[in-house]
Amino acid sequence: MITLYRNKYRGLTHRLKGYDYSSPGIYYVTINTKNKYHYLGKIVNGKIVLSETGLLVEKYWSEIPFHFSGTRLDEFVIMPDHIHGIIHIESENKKDKMPYSLGLIINQFKRICTINAAKKNIPLTWQPRYYDVIIIGSRQLSRIRQYIRDNPSKKRV
Repeated sequence: MITLYRNKYRGLTHRLKGYDYSSPGIYYVTINTKNKYHYLGKIVNGKIVLSETGLLVEKYWSEIPFHFSGTRLDEFVIMPDHIHGIIHIESENKKDKMPYSLGLIINQFKRICTINAAKKNIPLTWQPRYYDVIIIGSRQLSRIRQYIRDNPSKKRV
């Protein structure tokens, strides 16, 4: 179903209604570049070769725990047109007495990447939203980790 928000049409959110995305949990996220443009690199022989933009994105993804105490990164992969990653939000998730949510973390990540790409005059534009899954259980976590590891070798160019 399509709705109108701020004079723009968009699909309904897939977020779990009533769920507190600042609560401790393990989250699998996928963030796409705008129009799935290959800003971040290319696949060569089943492996990702990052572009300058991809290296910048990798740097800022790796720094998430330094800016958001109480977070921990797990498996991640940067693909030519998207990034897959697992973020753990742990119990000590507060900044200035206010917990921060998965949405805030992702939005700030995208923002700092975009700002620094512009400063270096390298191209990067993100899709406005991102996709997430709340990971429940070690079996699901293992399957998602394997999917992330295998992602570059399964992509056709």
